[in-house]
Amino acid sequence: MQTTSHLASPAPFPLQELEQIERAIAAAQDCVATLQLRRELLTSELERITRPAPTTPRVVGPGFRYRGEMVRAWSAIDIHAGLLRRLWMDFPEQRGAMAAAMGARGYSRAYVARSPAELFPGKPAPWAAKFSRTLVDGWRT
Repeated sequence: MQTTSHLASPAPFPLQELEQIERAIAAAQDCVATLQLRRELLTSELERITRPAPTTPRVVGPGFRYRGEMVRAWSAIDIHAGLLRRLWMDFPEQRGAMAAAMGARGYSRAYVARSPAELFPGKPAPWAAKFSRTLVDGWRT
């Protein structure tokens, strides 16, 4: 008996296909890394623009807000004098006009004047001095 060994020759290995797959995987990994970085940047920006504004503490009690600053004052006259004082300090060239505008609305007295006697016309000097307050630079309220 004659035996013939008939060996089938193996198919050639697809080395070129393996290299293509490795290059595709590397490119995909680079793309994923780029997309992950971009996602982190976008997520960070989204968190920044949608973050609630910090809450400002609630001020309990009377007072007034002037140019963004909360000033506490416990009586109406303290609020009035405090606001006038800030206006007098911030607008010194307008003091006369502001005093005239307030005086035009007063029935029994001026609201701002240079002296207690001008502030409370017809009242005794000690009484006028007792019930007037220094505003700034010789002005009284």
